[in-house]
Amino acid sequence: MSARIAVLALMVASSAAYAQTDSERISELQNQVEALQRRVTALEGGTRESSASAPAIKQGNPEDIRNWRQLRVGMKEQQVEALLGSPSKVDMYSHQFIWYYNYPLGGHISFDSESRVVKTWNEP
Repeated sequence: MSARIAVLALMVASSAAYAQTDSERISELQNQVEALQRRVTALEGGTRESSASAPAIKQGNPEDIRNWRQLRVGMKEQQVEALLGSPSKVDMYSHQFIWYYNYPLGGHISFDSESRVVKTWNEP
C-alpha cells in the first residue's frame, strides 16, 4: 500500500512540475511575442519615416524602347523600376521572378530570386 501511495505522490509531483514548466514556457513565449510585436511596430514606423523623407523615385516609361536598351545584367530592382516603372504583373518562382510590362504583349524581365538582380529580359 505504501508503494502505491509513493507512486501516486510521485505522479502528482511530476505533473505539477510539468504544469509549472508549461506555464513558465507559455509566459516566456508571450513575452517574446510582445517583444517581436514592438520591434515590428518600430521597424514599420522607421520604414514609413525613411520613405517619407527619401526623394520619390521617378517612374520610368516601359513604352520607350530606349529605356529597355539601358537594361544590363546585374541591375537591381530599384534601378529597373527607375527606368521602366512598376511592372503590370509579377510571377514568382523558386529560382527567379519575372516582371511583366504591358502584359501580355509587352516586355518582361527575369530576376534571380536570391540576388534579386536582372538575369535576362525581352524587349516589347
